[in-house]
Amino acid sequence: MKIPLRRLTALFLLGILMFTLISACSNSISHNITNPRLLNTECRVVQHTKGETCIPLNPKRLVT
Repeated sequence: MKIPLRRLTALFLLGILMFTLISACSNSISHNITNPRLLNTECRVVQHTKGETCIPLNPKRLVT
């Protein structure tokens, strides 16, 4: 049984589209990993909807 190239391409693209939609709609689990370098430094604790975050008072790098 020979499947036409147009139909095979359409099925392939449909599969990619379904995979993309399923992976985009899945819940990702956020793990809170503590950085051992931040435990010894002074920081300001900011509370937000996902918990608390320690922001160093003297950061080494800034991302803008």
